[in-house]
Amino acid sequence: MKLRLACSIALFATACKASIPDDGFLCGTGMPQCPPGMMCSAAGFCTTHADAGVTPPDMSATTIYGNGALGDPSTMLAGKVGDLEFNTETGEVDLIVGGTTRTTIVGPMLNGFAQLPQTNGPGVAIWSFSSLVIPPGVRVVPAGANFRVPVIESMTSLTLQGTISCLGFGGKGGGSGMPGRDIIGGPTPGGGGGATGADGSGGGGGGYAAAGSIGGGAMGGAPGMSFGEDTLNPVNFGAGGGGGAGGLGKGGNGGNGGGAIALFGMTVEIDGLIDVSGARGGNGVAGTPPMAVGGGGGGSGGSILIGG
Repeated sequence: MKLRLACSIALFATACKASIPDDGFLCGTGMPQCPPGMMCSAAGFCTTHADAGVTPPDMSATTIYGNGALGDPSTMLAGKVGDLEFNTETGEVDLIVGGTTRTTIVGPMLNGFAQLPQTNGPGVAIWSFSSLVIPPGVRVVPAGANFRVPVIESMTSLTLQGTISCLGFGGKGGGSGMPGRDIIGGPTPGGGGGATGADGSGGGGGGYAAAGSIGGGAMGGAPGMSFGEDTLNPVNFGAGGGGGAGGLGKGGNGGNGGGAIALFGMTVEIDGLIDVSGARGGNGVAGTPPMAVGGGGGGSGGSILIGG
């Protein structure tokens, strides 16, 4: 794999963490090589273990994944300025210009799109292109209310000249005095703790590969715990920060965690920006009579995986 990095990879709060699960990606002749530390099994899956006794997952999606069936939409994107929205639930990819004009680049549930589970993390949504260039004026974004990690794959070259923005597309920040949550609103050990009391203490920062930060003040929220540190764990989302203490007012909301993105190709060239930052916590709103209110904790950064 040729990997050229001439970009800024932006993270807010804790560290970036990424890998892929055993038997989760196809490999073989004419397909991208497995990432470092993995091998292509006789069954045609990237794995870290020997073939003996291994039963690959039942993947009906093998006929629509890893074949480049989505072609090369680069000419449809050339010279454009706008958001390229990837919907991990439907497979649709739309170019949105000026915030209103929407052009479908990839239709829903087409051959070349697949959804697969991960053992210890969120599911992935995979788009298989024959080749792809994302030009300078285009910003790749996940669609709202998506709960899978987008995986953009090219059977030949994948070039990013524009940007990928997954800022705040991870775990949800907690409300006033509440802990950070995961991407679907459930509890997570990585969520920052909510602050308590009336001294204006702040919410705890979200955790991921490292623990978050404790919230400021005497009763600041607990730091979010680290999770997903094993190098074989799948790509995951950053956790949300905890909400600030409200007193007689309303504590600031915690910031959302960062999103996740994976890029695969025989060659991957990145000349743009990939941002999986966690969002900053919000400011509190004083009540009546005015008392100190705490700000929310920041969300942790998410994941970037680049391989081929």
